Amino acid sequence: MQLHHPDSSGILCLKLNGHFSNDYLQILPVQLPGPLSVHASAPAPDTFVAPLAIALVLTLAFGLVGRTVTAQKGARDAAEAALKGKADFLLRETYRAARTIKQQPATATEAESNLRVEDEIHSLSKIIDVRSQQTGLIRVRVAVRLASADDSELRTAGFSSGSKINDIVTIETDANRLADLASLASVRKISASTFQHKLNDIARQAVSIDNASGQRVVSQTGRGVVVGIVDTGIDFRHGDFIVPGSNPPRTRIKHLWDIFRPPR
Repeated sequence: MQLHHPDSSGILCLKLNGHFSNDYLQILPVQLPGPLSVHASAPAPDTFVAPLAIALVLTLAFGLVGRTVTAQKGARDAAEAALKGKADFLLRETYRAARTIKQQPATATEAESNLRVEDEIHSLSKIIDVRSQQTGLIRVRVAVRLASADDSELRTAGFSSGSKINDIVTIETDANRLADLASLASVRKISASTFQHKLNDIARQAVSIDNASGQRVVSQTGRGVVVGIVDTGIDFRHGDFIVPGSNPPRTRIKHLWDIFRPPR
């Protein structure tokens, strides 16, 4: 480059040889005692342009990463807020445990934390259908109430339904995806698949058919009443479920809903 005083106007000019489009860059008006000439060798392009380009790229990259992380956190917060409003307490606890566990604990503290989470999951597994896998993931079965009978949004989001009747769908999923499930607009409510224990020894007393001594105290026979039964299975060929005198035999069962059917 050349720094010189070309005329008596007192304008100091900077001449850059071949690296920028402008031959002269006006710096500032000054009063000089006389002609001034300073010569310096121009830096190689790579010693100035390359570091500047790298700095610019890094600045843009960090800015994009920062915005991406902020957007992801905002989406996660919104999904977890949806989970809080749509899921029951047991599922919220399952989700919290799943998000706490470390897939590859790096410290003794993380390993100890994982053990506590496994204890929590074991306790929950006595109440709901949840289990830990060797991969470290936690699987849970849920019942989902939809806004309509259309479950296409579930499939698009990667959730496979086990069985479906009208607007109720059963789903098995990773527990750490429960918030993603709740964030779907078509999902209204999510309930854990809870275990129901047989109470055959007190069922008749519970519904006031028998008294405490085991004696029948009602006169109704139940004829003409449609009964709903929740059980672990049914032998539909049993004589009690066949219409008496029908030939060929006709079943008395109106509908069956197998909620444990494998996902299609």
